Amino acid sequence: CLNFKQEDNPRPTNYYNRMFLNKETDLIDYQNKIKNHLFQKYGITYEVEGIWINKVTPDTNKDDEFHLDNNALTIVTYINDNFIGGEFEYFILGIKPNQKINPKRNLSLITNDKLPHRVLPVITGERYSIVVFCVIPNKDKKTML
Repeated sequence: CLNFKQEDNPRPTNYYNRMFLNKETDLIDYQNKIKNHLFQKYGITYEVEGIWINKVTPDTNKDDEFHLDNNALTIVTYINDNFIGGEFEYFILGIKPNQKINPKRNLSLITNDKLPHRVLPVITGERYSIVVFCVIPNKDKKTML
């Protein structure tokens, strides 16, 4: 967290400070643990499409609206917990009220592309998380089936 360098340009909503990581060289052990866990749990080989660190502060992410991620799975792992706010809020159609998850250090969330979610504002401190977008790779070989 001390070496965080912002590399993303602001957007009107859903804005986080992002530091992009190289999926070919950064956090390889972490990426492999994710892929192994997903294969054991779902029996599907997922590939990492993108990986970065999000930093959310009281000055950012004030108007995050519910949104869907544009990939098969998203894994969010919280790096720290010395902040107030920044809950992960989601809903499942037909279930009320909205559900909130309080971020805790080393907690990981796995969501798919059908779960509407948002990050609530951070009140004090800085909230850091590792975000990994995963996809199901296309088959290279074509079959008759």
